[in-house]
Amino acid sequence: MVQYAARLDAAWIAHLLAEERRTPTLLQLHHVPPRLGNPGIDALGVPAADRHALATALSAAPNVLAVVAGHVHRAIVAELAGRPVAAVPSTYLQAVLDFTSERIHMRADPGGFAVHAFRDGVFTTHLQRVGAPAEGVEGNPLDVVQV
Repeated sequence: MVQYAARLDAAWIAHLLAEERRTPTLLQLHHVPPRLGNPGIDALGVPAADRHALATALSAAPNVLAVVAGHVHRAIVAELAGRPVAAVPSTYLQAVLDFTSERIHMRADPGGFAVHAFRDGVFTTHLQRVGAPAEGVEGNPLDVVQV
């Protein structure tokens, strides 16, 4: 049985979003809510019931422009309830793109971060790579054991 590490309190999020429906809002979460197609990462992701409850909350909050998150150590763009979802890379190791393995493999690719901007009524996310691959880490994938 898969154990999820990313429970969301969607009712609390819905309550917060309902307090102000006019202000353009960026929802920042740690875990990326949609499934990403990588079995290892998805096993640690948001459970389906929480994901559906969050989608319902987003559908009722037209002022939410986007959802941003991290945790997956990759730059990924997805969608939930018609909103873009952007995951940002890690500042250290990056997860290898793998649609078949239930293990998460990490590689010393360059790190990165995101700058989110809301200017002139337009929301944008800029991904910025930084530096060379992590120091002291070989270029071969590292195995990361799931707990």
